[in-house]
Amino acid sequence: MTQERLCGCLQVWDTFSLENLVTMTGHEGSVLCCAVNEAATRVVSGGEDCAVRLWSLEDGKQLLAFQAQDEPIKTVQFSSSGQKILSCDVTGRVYVWSMHAEFLTNLMRRYADNISAVTMSNDMKLCLVGCNNGCVAARRARGRGRGRRAGGRTAPGGS
Repeated sequence: MTQERLCGCLQVWDTFSLENLVTMTGHEGSVLCCAVNEAATRVVSGGEDCAVRLWSLEDGKQLLAFQAQDEPIKTVQFSSSGQKILSCDVTGRVYVWSMHAEFLTNLMRRYADNISAVTMSNDMKLCLVGCNNGCVAARRARGRGRGRRAGGRTAPGGS
């Protein structure tokens, strides 16, 4: 189980023993969202500092940090393939990041400011967003922004 903390860190707890397994520190301000990949080896988080951070679940070390957004990150998610990270800021801009190439692969125009969840189809061609008004909407992922270097990307261990 992963718990967001106001200290800018995430703490991973064993759900049976309630033992704190690892603490990940790096965000400046509150961590607003987090997700664990299917293999339970990586964690992605987003926060008030407008950063999306990728962590090793084994040792808590920061692997990557992306900072293309200039608004707090509202939701993050791994793609079903585990190769991409999706993030959405509070204005409704959805970003798709490549974990391995360290590129921003897609930027979708502002969809809505009431997005509460975001995910991608297995083929990475369809973005699904859930909104606070009860709607679920689908949007075709287009190549806009494909291959563009992420502005403000920091090296592993950086903030």
